[in-house]
Amino acid sequence: MTHPDDMSPHAEVAVNNQGRVTIPAQVRRAAGIEPGDSVVVHVEDGRVVIETRARLAARVRRDIARDWEGVGSVVDELATERRAAARAEAAGDVGDVGDVGDVGDVGEVGDVGEVGDVDGDPENTPADEAEDEVR
Repeated sequence: MTHPDDMSPHAEVAVNNQGRVTIPAQVRRAAGIEPGDSVVVHVEDGRVVIETRARLAARVRRDIARDWEGVGSVVDELATERRAAARAEAAGDVGDVGDVGDVGDVGEVGDVGEVGDVDGDPENTPADEAEDEVR
C-alpha cells in the first residue's frame, strides 16, 4: 500500500458487514485519537477522513488564517463594521447598507394622493389601469 508520507503510521483494514472499521492503535496514537473520543468523519477528494473535533477546528482556523487578506483579525473587522453601522443607524443615516436610500426614491411614495392612488389622480387607481391594459 502506497502512502504519501511513508513515515506516518498506516495500515490496511477491512470494513465489516455493519460498515464498521477498527482504527489500529498506532494510527490512533499518531492522530491523537483516544479511546472514547468523538470524531468527525467526512469525505474529502474521494478519501474518508477521520479527525477529532479539536483537530478539525484547528485546521479550519489555519485555513481561514491562510486565506485571510484583510488587516487584523476577522473578528475585529466585523466588530468595527457593526459599530459603524450602529452609529449610522443611531444618527438616522441608513447610508450604504444595500443602498437602501436609492431604492426608487422611496420619498416619492408620500406623494400618493389617496389609498390605491398611484399617479395623483384619485379617479385612476391601479385597478383602473389594470382594466385598461386588459381592454
